[in-house]
Amino acid sequence: MSTAVIETSPMQHLQHLLAATTEVLNSLQLLESCRFGPSQVIDAAVADLTASMEALDRLGPSGGHPSLGQLDATADDAGHAVCTLIRNNVANIREESLGVSLELRRLVADNRDVISIATGSAGTYDALGRTTSGQVRRTRGAM
Repeated sequence: MSTAVIETSPMQHLQHLLAATTEVLNSLQLLESCRFGPSQVIDAAVADLTASMEALDRLGPSGGHPSLGQLDATADDAGHAVCTLIRNNVANIREESLGVSLELRRLVADNRDVISIATGSAGTYDALGRTTSGQVRRTRGAM
């Protein structure tokens, strides 16, 4: 399957890039806002973010388009203003993604702690290799 590049003016392409970076930023903010929700909601937010990132990727050099630097070099004053907005979005995406990544890693660590406590940990085995209080925790953790 070939991917044909649709010819657009540089200004139209900058506007598409601005819309795509705004969409990625919105998707990241959605993921951040639902981080304490059920896993299905988080999965949907991640899928939305993935789709937004793929759409943005198709507008860059990997999609056969010029880079933002190349577009900025040939742009007029209005184009430079749009390039600045795109760069601001990219900076916000970077900042937001670091925050979301850190928060999700903390939640994963918290879940691992809960699972470890619920299923028993090292030292809950008696001299015959049977679990004592750990078995009670495993039973409760499995419910």
